[in-house]
Amino acid sequence: MLKQRFDPGHRRFAGIVLDLYFDHLLARAWPRYNDESLPGFCARVYVGFARWRHALPERAQVAGDAMTAQDWLGRYGDPDAMRTAVGRVATRLSRNGDALLACLAKIECDPDPFLHGFDTFFPQLAAFAEAERRSIPG
Repeated sequence: MLKQRFDPGHRRFAGIVLDLYFDHLLARAWPRYNDESLPGFCARVYVGFARWRHALPERAQVAGDAMTAQDWLGRYGDPDAMRTAVGRVATRLSRNGDALLACLAKIECDPDPFLHGFDTFFPQLAAFAEAERRSIPG
């Protein structure tokens, strides 16, 4: 389990950073997992935000607007953009934001186990999602 690679005091925050880091790895490896281009996918997501914006809570509207304007999804492949995302989450925590930054530093010091973890996890996640999608009637 990847969380075990973090210091015990940081493990409860490791999942947040792993999620963001895996988003980064997915963006970098996008063509391995999807025939649609990443920019095309992002454009479709942003159109969906705009279409359903009125149905979202105000905070989600603000986040969706920023995500669209700054192309968060498309930029996740850039290590600096991923670091910015972790920093943004860290500033929103009332305390322990430094734990998120420490988790990211841990990953960046020895990325290979996390790359391997992603390469193992993501195909399983994709298979699970596909099975769930197929189980939906209609």
